[in-house]
Amino acid sequence: MAAQPDIVVSVSNSHDVARVTFGRSQVDYRIEGTSLLPDLSSDFAVWLLLPIAMRAGAHVHFEGEVDPQVLANARKLVDIWSMWVPERYRQIVLTAEHEASQSAPDNERGVLLFSGGVDSTYALISEQKPRNITHGLTVHGLDYAPDDDR
Repeated sequence: MAAQPDIVVSVSNSHDVARVTFGRSQVDYRIEGTSLLPDLSSDFAVWLLLPIAMRAGAHVHFEGEVDPQVLANARKLVDIWSMWVPERYRQIVLTAEHEASQSAPDNERGVLLFSGGVDSTYALISEQKPRNITHGLTVHGLDYAPDDDR
């Protein structure tokens, strides 16, 4: 790691709670209907911290393991959003203690994130690659103001 990170992120979990700790803040995800694996990666925490870090222009370091494809995709989003909305989102550095040696297999179950915008609608209707998308999740996109609940 070249420079000291502004935000250090750690992930811990029990059988039904995944906790993301960063600075003096933490976010708990409660899981129902299944148990979490004991060796939970930090992949999901990347997406939680991405908009927060981009607003602050922060260097974020993830303790634990992160899939290299997750980091690559997050870095692409940083490039895109910092060009589209530079007054709100800035370039950041993302690092991880360990990058997973191999990306997750492509045949695992997946989720489609849907914000209702043009990009997610395109992703929904143009899914050409055979994947086992078993769930959809509507998300409040980065381009919406936090108080825009329409």
